[in-house]
Amino acid sequence: MRMKILFLYSKLSAKRYKSKTILQGNDFNYVAVHCNLAPYELVWEIAREANIQFVCEPMPFVYNQHTAPSQHVLYFYSGDEHLPKTWLIQNHGSTGVLTISKPPVDYWMVWEGDIEYDLGDFWISLLKDKGLAQMAYLYPQEQSNKIIWGFDLPYLIPNNNV
Repeated sequence: MRMKILFLYSKLSAKRYKSKTILQGNDFNYVAVHCNLAPYELVWEIAREANIQFVCEPMPFVYNQHTAPSQHVLYFYSGDEHLPKTWLIQNHGSTGVLTISKPPVDYWMVWEGDIEYDLGDFWISLLKDKGLAQMAYLYPQEQSNKIIWGFDLPYLIPNNNV
């Protein structure tokens, strides 16, 4: 099973962002993850089950909310540069959450949406079938279009797109 997952992940398109001045809509896909593991435990389990390495960003992701900035733990996929950029971010931060939902989301798996293959099934299968998460689902496109914090994540948008 591990080789099958690695094969699927390695077959992803190398299609990258085209240089543009203004991003329109939402260029990313989101999987909502409901999980009671600590962030380091979750990425360790992903590495153990699928041999996919995530690295913790040394500086937390800061999301400027209406009241006060909130800091969130952020991991990024460390691997083949031709694969889509992928991040795991904790929804609960130092002073608030990125997205309010019921039931509350614990983590967001975010990746580039401009690819030929759908990673949603891959991540959902890995997280749910291996028992890493109690619930994982692809966030609906009409809802993810409203997510603005995704555009603030470091390394999501290359410098030539700003």
